[in-house]
Amino acid sequence: MGPLEIFFATIFAFFIFVALVRGYSNELGVITIDFAALFLIMMFLEPNLPEVLQRVYANLDRPMPAPRALDHFYSGLFSLIFLMSVFAAYAGQVFSFPGGTRRGIEGFFTNFLVGALNGYLIAGSLWYFQDAYNYPVSDLSLPGIPVLLELPLTPTAQAIADFLPPRVVPPLGWGALMLLMLFLRVRK
Repeated sequence: MGPLEIFFATIFAFFIFVALVRGYSNELGVITIDFAALFLIMMFLEPNLPEVLQRVYANLDRPMPAPRALDHFYSGLFSLIFLMSVFAAYAGQVFSFPGGTRRGIEGFFTNFLVGALNGYLIAGSLWYFQDAYNYPVSDLSLPGIPVLLELPLTPTAQAIADFLPPRVVPPLGWGALMLLMLFLRVRK
């Protein structure tokens, strides 16, 4: 596997192409769902789940799993919840914003920018769930050969990791962005 930043740049580019095909009004609906999922995860799940697990294990009279096992669990759970939200946004009823289809270069750039934002949110959030929990995918390997990721990260990837969406926007900010998008959707 190549450097992490190339893998996520590929995901980023994929969502730009999706936006160019689907149009900005449909992609804005997906971005609203992205905001909602990040708000749920960052505001409620990430800060409270460790305490809930401690209580569950205490009630079961069992020791907590090893810290690395918890890293795998949290990273996997938050990534899965986020990916399920994104999938539901694309597969379900389209939550589109009003506005006509823009033609020409203006339409191309509008679609491109909205797709870039969506790609940044999706690829960057998935990267964050790895970074925040010490890259659990790096543990997946064949005998002596990393399958998905070899650590340490490149200097470029280390620099990018400081600008991942959950690091740039505070948890309450995702809720505010979601509300802003909903207000923009229902305005007349």
